[in-house]
Amino acid sequence: MTHKPHESTGTWRSLASGFALLALGVLTACAGKPAATSRDAAGVTDAGLARWELVRWQTTEGAERTLPVGEPVFLLFSNGIDAEQGAVSGNTGCNQVRGGYAKTASGIRFTQLISTRRACEPERMAIESGLQAAFSGSLERVAAQPSDAAPGGRQVMWKTSAGELLQFQEREPTRRK
Repeated sequence: MTHKPHESTGTWRSLASGFALLALGVLTACAGKPAATSRDAAGVTDAGLARWELVRWQTTEGAERTLPVGEPVFLLFSNGIDAEQGAVSGNTGCNQVRGGYAKTASGIRFTQLISTRRACEPERMAIESGLQAAFSGSLERVAAQPSDAAPGGRQVMWKTSAGELLQFQEREPTRRK
């Protein structure tokens, strides 16, 4: 079978026209939408969300666990920390974590948490392992108070099922670059 030159040219013109229409459709669909904000794989956008940073960890014996220096342990709540439920993401000392959260009668419970699998220094891995264990059960809210760290900032203290205390402080929203 031989191709006639004008049939081949016509096919390429049809394909080019189709791609041009597709590109136009994509551009039209995006027109008028606000600029995108950073969104992580859990669907949590960081635009306007406060970072809840772990500032204190007390063991059941009353000792303070040393928190990692550098990148802090933090959580972002898609619908705010007081919402009935939503998506959560953050950093648990070494790796990124994401999943869901829901209010309970006395606190909060994280659901379907998944994490990246990067290896870090032993101190960071120990913090992360402890947090993963703590986040696997319900956390009882034992205190909440205002904070001077951010305008309208707050602090929350949760008690783990093992009896440890985790104190998180609300920070101003951060922007990814």
